[in-house]
Amino acid sequence: MKRKLLALTLCAGLALGLTACGSSDPGQKLVGTWVCRYDYLDPILNEAVGGAEEMTDYLSLDEFYIPMELTFTKDGIITLTVIQDEMYEQMENLKDAVLEATLSYVEAEIGTQYQDLWDLDELLGLMGTSREDLAAELDEAVDPIMEELYQEAHEEGRYKATEDMLYTSTDVDTPAQETDGDPYTLDGDTLTLDLGEDALGELTFTRAD
Repeated sequence: MKRKLLALTLCAGLALGLTACGSSDPGQKLVGTWVCRYDYLDPILNEAVGGAEEMTDYLSLDEFYIPMELTFTKDGIITLTVIQDEMYEQMENLKDAVLEATLSYVEAEIGTQYQDLWDLDELLGLMGTSREDLAAELDEAVDPIMEELYQEAHEEGRYKATEDMLYTSTDVDTPAQETDGDPYTLDGDTLTLDLGEDALGELTFTRAD
């Protein structure tokens, strides 16, 4: 009996020791799914007006963010994707805002001269367009960009982490090398990744699982 208890104790101690050894890898702390909603409101507003500063007064959008999902697996695979349904909703809100801004601008700049003769829809007709045409033009301009974004934003490779640096490779067949890494901090369920000013800057992810 004593020998069995001793053997059981030794096995339990060995298992705990192996578990402790496994968790000493900083990369294992990252395993799971993380989500970031990157604030892109100011840049997208600047792009939306396209140099037409007079449109700024008419364009109203409370938020615009790029939703990203970052996944680390136990076997060292890292995947970064755009969350498509959320991104689609953000783009639809943007298109609605741009359309309303365009209509408001036309009404303010031209409509005041002819408001006693035509309403906005009639005025647009005289200009050879309509609300529907403007909405379709926005779709034609934005939808291909979104499709390209979905394709290019999906990145997968291998990762290696130290206590404060994350190293990645560009594909799953290439091991991550400890060169040109990105600083990161991990505070509970918050992961902050600094991609540098030349990229997206500092991204804050929250654990999603």
